[in-house]
Order: sequence, then C-alpha cells, then structure tokens
Amino acid sequence: MIGLGKVKGPLSLATLLDSAKMAAQWLKSLHPLKHKTEFEQYVLMAQIRVQYLTYQVIESGLNSATLDKESISLSIKQLETVLGIQKNKQSIY
Repeated sequence: MIGLGKVKGPLSLATLLDSAKMAAQWLKSLHPLKHKTEFEQYVLMAQIRVQYLTYQVIESGLNSATLDKESISLSIKQLETVLGIQKNKQSIY
C-alpha cells in the first residue's frame, strides 16, 4: 500500500516498481487460448500499475529533502520518457 508517496510495509517503491514490471512482462508473454479479451484486462491493469508506480518514484524523488537542479532535470527526463511510452500505448489502443 502506498500513502503520501511512501510504501506502508517492508518494501521500497523501487522494489514494488520492479515487481510490477516483471509481472506486466510475464502477463504480456502469456497467450491464452480462451477468453482473450478478458485476459487483456489483466495486462492493461498491470501496465497501469507500472505507470502509477513510475510516477510515484518520480514524485518521491521530487519530494526529497536533497532535491537540487540536477535532480529536477533528471525527473523531467524521466517524465518525458514515461509520457513518450504513454503516447505509444495510446496509438496501440
């Protein structure tokens, strides 16, 4: 569970993001024989989870007490990358 940009539990945001990416890749690699439309919902939900956690990681960095100009420019590049991925996904759907 994430609250106020922090994970409530023993895991870090980076660990949750890594796990979510692995789960999304795993789901995407499966090819069900039946109920393909319903299965696509699970893939979509996993991709949404990855995007949400990616934003949470970026937001956490921006809320850091050690925020400086270099960190801001890195966060902007990360957001541009995420938005670029999102634009590509919109063209698929």
